[in-house]
Amino acid sequence: MGAIAYDMLHHKYEVAGQPNELAALEGRRDDFIGAVNRILPSSISNNLFPTLVDLLPLVDNGYVDGAVKDVDKLLEELINDQATLEALSKLLGGKSGVTKAGAGHGRAQLISRLLNYPELEDLVRSSLALIRANDGLDDAGNPNGERNLLRELLAAASRLMKDYKPATSGQNKANAVASTLDHLSTALLADQDMPAFPNLGAPAWAVRIDKFGNPQVRPDAATGKLPAPFVDADGDQVADVDVDYRPIDQNGTAISIAPFGQDGTRDSYGRALAPGGGLYFDYYDAKRTLLSEVLLLVGELVEKDSLGKAVRFLDQLGTRVKHDNGTASPDDDWETLSPSCALLDVTHAQFELVKATPLPQLLQGIAEIVKQDKDKFCDMVDKLIAAIANAHAAASNTPAPGSASGLVSDLLPLLEDTLRPQGRSTSSLRALLQAFNSEQKKLRTLPVTFARMMKFHDYKNRIPADASKKSVMQRILEMMEGANQCNAPFMGNMAEFYLEAMAGNQKILGITIHIGTIHRLLDIGFLRNLLCSNIKADDVRALKDFNDSGALDAMKPIAKVFSDRGETTLLKDIMLGLGKHYDPVMRPTEPTAVAVLESGAVELLFEVLDEMTKVQVPNSNEVIADVLADTLQEIVHTSAPVYDRQGNQVKSLATLMSTAFDKLSQQAQAANVQPELDALMSDLSDTLLATYTDDMNTADPADDVTRWKWHGLKRQLGDLLEAAANAIPVDQTDRNRWAAEQQLHMEQLITGRDLVLGLDLLTAIANSPEKPTINKAIGSILTPQANAQFDVFGGILVLAAEGLGEKAATAQLANPVDEQALADVLHFFGRQLDPLNGRVEGIVELVRQFLRADDDLLLLNLARNALDKGANGTETSALETLQSVFDDIDAAGGPAAATTADSLKQSLEQARDFINDQQEGLPSFINRIKNRPARSTP
Repeated sequence: MGAIAYDMLHHKYEVAGQPNELAALEGRRDDFIGAVNRILPSSISNNLFPTLVDLLPLVDNGYVDGAVKDVDKLLEELINDQATLEALSKLLGGKSGVTKAGAGHGRAQLISRLLNYPELEDLVRSSLALIRANDGLDDAGNPNGERNLLRELLAAASRLMKDYKPATSGQNKANAVASTLDHLSTALLADQDMPAFPNLGAPAWAVRIDKFGNPQVRPDAATGKLPAPFVDADGDQVADVDVDYRPIDQNGTAISIAPFGQDGTRDSYGRALAPGGGLYFDYYDAKRTLLSEVLLLVGELVEKDSLGKAVRFLDQLGTRVKHDNGTASPDDDWETLSPSCALLDVTHAQFELVKATPLPQLLQGIAEIVKQDKDKFCDMVDKLIAAIANAHAAASNTPAPGSASGLVSDLLPLLEDTLRPQGRSTSSLRALLQAFNSEQKKLRTLPVTFARMMKFHDYKNRIPADASKKSVMQRILEMMEGANQCNAPFMGNMAEFYLEAMAGNQKILGITIHIGTIHRLLDIGFLRNLLCSNIKADDVRALKDFNDSGALDAMKPIAKVFSDRGETTLLKDIMLGLGKHYDPVMRPTEPTAVAVLESGAVELLFEVLDEMTKVQVPNSNEVIADVLADTLQEIVHTSAPVYDRQGNQVKSLATLMSTAFDKLSQQAQAANVQPELDALMSDLSDTLLATYTDDMNTADPADDVTRWKWHGLKRQLGDLLEAAANAIPVDQTDRNRWAAEQQLHMEQLITGRDLVLGLDLLTAIANSPEKPTINKAIGSILTPQANAQFDVFGGILVLAAEGLGEKAATAQLANPVDEQALADVLHFFGRQLDPLNGRVEGIVELVRQFLRADDDLLLLNLARNALDKGANGTETSALETLQSVFDDIDAAGGPAAATTADSLKQSLEQARDFINDQQEGLPSFINRIKNRPARSTP
């Protein structure tokens, strides 16, 4: 087939009298023939005739004619649309501005691996069967009244293109975007050990990008200088570039060394080697990055069918609203989720929080703390996650906590009071944090003491709390409830008397009464009954035992803070509120709380809190602890009016958020999808709380340490927080505008027709007999493979890493794309794709019929052969070889003229002439096929 194609092309140039092009073709004869034979090997060409015979009915039945008419009409409209021609010429003729790292290496590698992975043919066949089952037609091609998801997907693509708006952001916004992308790229692409994933298979090599969007040149290890021919005149460790951002040598000549390929000196992965044998560029294994962890995490959730649960939850959560497009046909009507969907209330509350709080400063501050001592932070996270995971497993057989809405409603007003300064320079909460920090430094026992209060029923005798024995914490709260009913002479409210005694501030007749000496008064029966009949002798003795055993050590600094501020009543009311809801809400969570408090993580958290009192927020004079307190204060005691989505004023941000989540829970229960939500949350918690055992590189299990599975997320949290902070404007006016825009986007997404279309499409997959095949194929894609040729997982990572690196670099340079030109082109093609205009029906029908007839997947096999780049994605594909041959032929014909609207118009008119030439053009070929000898007519 290669020789036949060569002879035909050779004859064309001979007849046209183009000797230069002919000579260029002859010089690349072997390359051309070899490439064609790779695309059409004998295994395909020998069976090509039967396949072509199967495709002939597409011509006979007029499907090709219909598609040609659509193409002709499209060309006509484009020729007559001067604005789109101008825009298209700008896009085709403009410079990219940024050298693409690896010259599309990631894209080519992914396509090659996708085409080669074993389940592809099964996936394609199952996908085609799914499309046929949801195309609104029966097997004979007649409308069957069913929904046409294919048409709706085409309409969605049309809307997406027509709705595209050119970027018009100012310089400040552009700088913020560049900074956000830079931090995000740093976090996602930083090298990680990935200790929880020892079997990642073949490496997925990618190359880091410098500030100009070029592959980052690696300095020589011995000299610290960039290897020749790269130069670094300014000494910034980045290769110098020309005006087009291309790296240059000492003579100013552009350097064309690609990071991956086969030319020059390369290693087995196709990486470029410098003269001394080292690598030219800064390569990294994309499988050992946070980006890889994210993809692995998604893979685990897919395996648990978490997406299916989310789809079922969203699909049934709220009622749908039907929309009429204004025509008599129901085919163009659509549905959306109801505006009453509680998800809108949740997102509204979240962005109201962004508006009202110093969230960007808080995120920046926490990021600064994390990055100052990553090892300490990671140790804290490991201990915390391990404790929660262990407690979660231990508590799996205990009753689930009841609804916390009542507890929140009772405590919110009290929490607001703790955050009010009440005429002082600091609030109770700030004073409490300061006191805890001070006591922890002295005693280093506060977390353990809190754990005792929830772990034991009787700490003195080491009797643990269980289903029949209440914890010390709950018993104290119940004591407070009984004592609160008594007001004794000289003592006042007995609950407050207890708390003042805990604080060491209670006096009677000038004598200080401590919590450990109360029993001397109240253990006398007649005196106790005289003062308060609700106080039990057992309670008095238990209180003494609690104090003597140290079970109250954690309560004393709390009591003292409130007592010193004259707010003991407030503390009492908080404790009474906790006691009221303790049994149904808090008691089931005691095992988890105990595990966390005993893990050692809280001690490290205190150290972090201590750092927060010292470290300032970047570009600010405030310490992080003050910003944290300001944020909490604004949540529960909002200074400005707060409104819900319906415009009703609510008391605080905390009220707004709790009400929104309550509404979501109520809607889920009413729609009977609470089990789906619970299962989804269980999937997320099981996946995110997963751990692994670090053997510390020894055979001794005694030194093994349990660590969080998602090592990269832990290590890069600082950069992720910084990226999030940079995405949110600091200026109040800008932040309000930004949050309002995000609210609008979320509302448009949730109540838009495309979300319902996506839900229906995923539901169709879930209900299809093709689901097992599709799920298996997707599972393979998200699983690292040992054989690089089939490692689609690695290919996805390299492509994503390449795109992320380029995006971050491009954002810092002048925008290389004419946004208005891009918008004009997209709007034009969006109008063409709109099913309501009927301009591509013939093309769609031809594609549909071709896929139905192509049961041997000829097109897939041709694409596989044309684009195959070998195991590592570094070999030259057959298509690239043919492109290179034609580039040489074009160059031999002289320099190409610049692309203009007029030159495009001329080319399009020539194409249209060929389409309509009945004698020598496309119609003549179609008629020859229709009038072929021995054609059997129906």
